[in-house]
Amino acid sequence: AYRNPKIGYCQSMNILASVLLLYTKEEEAFWLLVAICERMLPDYFTCRVIGAQVDQSVFEELIKERLPELAEHIPDLSPLSSISLSWFLTLFLSIMPFESAVRVVDCFFYDGIKAIFQLGLAVLDANAAALCSSTDDGQVMMILSSFLEHVKNEENPSPPAKSPQSGVESDQDSVQETQIADLIRDSYEVNYKGHYY
Repeated sequence: AYRNPKIGYCQSMNILASVLLLYTKEEEAFWLLVAICERMLPDYFTCRVIGAQVDQSVFEELIKERLPELAEHIPDLSPLSSISLSWFLTLFLSIMPFESAVRVVDCFFYDGIKAIFQLGLAVLDANAAALCSSTDDGQVMMILSSFLEHVKNEENPSPPAKSPQSGVESDQDSVQETQIADLIRDSYEVNYKGHYY
């Protein structure tokens, strides 16, 4: 905000900055954050988050175009936009396990926001059947949250999380794991009605 007064503090900036600091020196992290805020995600971190709102509208249109069955089942896509807003603002860092989310950040630095749009559509496509059978916004949120919590990185396996109720299978235990490499590959393939990104 000191360097660029148009940029205010947005809660997602701390998530991005903390990850950058894990991988780079302080000054490098600062300049990477500047590049993200000023060039790669312009107007995302202003007080009105206009850039993020515009991209959510674009994402809604992409859902209608590329996933028409889902758009037909959920005619008001604003709840999906509310859920996906954090995907865009944090580049999935606050949503997925860390070892998987950093792979998304790699894609973002390579392809820009296009990678987040593609991955968002791939997540929705992977959950389309469950989302189409959902009955309310809360169920949609639970389906997507549960799926994203179980996106793993086989290159960096983490120990399985233990259920607080040992011996009792929960809904979380029945969710199938998805490999981040597969999800990213799917997001780059031609699989949404023959369109390339």
